[in-house]
Amino acid sequence: MDMQYIKLNNGIEMPQIGLGTFLIPKDKLEDTLIKAYDMGYRQFDTAWRYYNEADIAGLNSQYADSIIALSHFNKEYLCKQFKIIDHSKVKVVYNFVEEYPNAQIIRERKKENRILKIVFAGGTSAPKRPELILTIAQKLLRTDRAFEFYFMGNNTPTLQKLQPYNSVAQLFPRDARMIFTGRIPREEAEKISSEANIFLVPSRREGCPMAMIEAMRVGCIIITSDYKNACQEMVIHGESGLIIPHDTPDNFLSTIIDIIDNHSNYKSMYEKCYERYRAMFSFSPWYDQMNHIIQSHDYAHTDRLSAFDEKIYKKDLSWIGHRMSYNKYHMLVFETLKSAIPLYFKYIFKEIQYVQ
Repeated sequence: MDMQYIKLNNGIEMPQIGLGTFLIPKDKLEDTLIKAYDMGYRQFDTAWRYYNEADIAGLNSQYADSIIALSHFNKEYLCKQFKIIDHSKVKVVYNFVEEYPNAQIIRERKKENRILKIVFAGGTSAPKRPELILTIAQKLLRTDRAFEFYFMGNNTPTLQKLQPYNSVAQLFPRDARMIFTGRIPREEAEKISSEANIFLVPSRREGCPMAMIEAMRVGCIIITSDYKNACQEMVIHGESGLIIPHDTPDNFLSTIIDIIDNHSNYKSMYEKCYERYRAMFSFSPWYDQMNHIIQSHDYAHTDRLSAFDEKIYKKDLSWIGHRMSYNKYHMLVFETLKSAIPLYFKYIFKEIQYVQ
């Protein structure tokens, strides 16, 4: 295949055609990539939701000059799991989003809010820990405090076929303070995130969440957990956000209550959060890092054809098959069931029960 390229403004050429990797079975992933590369493909589309981006990077590490990891935790996983000896080959470059219009005006207005807006943008995706968020929301609703709690995203409960209800909104009494948005246009979701006083990201598993960066680019109070993912790297505890131990749900609740009751004590976090965004998650630092990597000409790859070993290839295929089975089991036990079980009992007993 004669690949056509587009020349970018910085002189770098980008392939016009890429290979999408969504739903390629892991036992066929390496073979597919090798054949695609031999055909002339040089651009491969992956995503966190595909559950294969780390495997693609790891399997091809020896053939690449650089690998981009979205966090230091991600880099650690890649180097350890795929035995990448030269750790310097794996570069940490965080995601970025563009500046939000009128961010300073919105930020100043939020500091003076009497009714704070609490936003969770993960819907019922199990890795985002919706069962914790809904537990917090119900307990807050039992108080007489004034707030607006936005639960953004899909309302369908985890393992819907096994649940006796269709929407997590059914788990709550009618209360104007609790807003289930459902799936909404991106522009509307961005607006709600930009107006958040408190933005909740207690995820079990994350890459480098764009929704969190979109909230940070205006300035807000980020509350995340100490799970090993990018989220706790993205804030400085006590300055640009708050990091809560993941196994202490009452601490999440008490922290939110303290912010509502003593908002003036937390106003400095809005500016610190925005400054953190500017320094790490805006276009300029992303461009500088990526441009440095591209322009460094640090050639450190092995020729794919000369390095091919059929025995190693078959061994890798066997490992991928076992790894795929393990990943499915791990996600079921430590993500899906941990989300689905508490919400099932909530409906049965009319009270959310948190499962560690």
